[in-house]
Amino acid sequence: MTSTLDEFELSNPRLLPGSTLVNGLAVKTLAVVVSSGKESGTWLLLVRAHGSPLPVRESYVYKNGAPSPYVASFGPWDIALAPKAPGHSVPFASTGD
Repeated sequence: MTSTLDEFELSNPRLLPGSTLVNGLAVKTLAVVVSSGKESGTWLLLVRAHGSPLPVRESYVYKNGAPSPYVASFGPWDIALAPKAPGHSVPFASTGD
């Protein structure tokens, strides 16, 4: 089974020089210039600088240099999650479908 990381593709990515810290983690930045109609800018993917290059954060910067208000942060990798359903949820098994 492939993962999203296996299917992830960037067209003409540039690795920006140097590294920076995000929440105490050293990261490198991949930048891709994108254009869609009248809109264009640079999509940034910050990946771990050491070990597997897993994503840490992604963001977008408009052509005029203004950052997008939307930033995606990726949580810690390789940790067990125990999601809990809200108290008012209905189990699928009880729906009769």
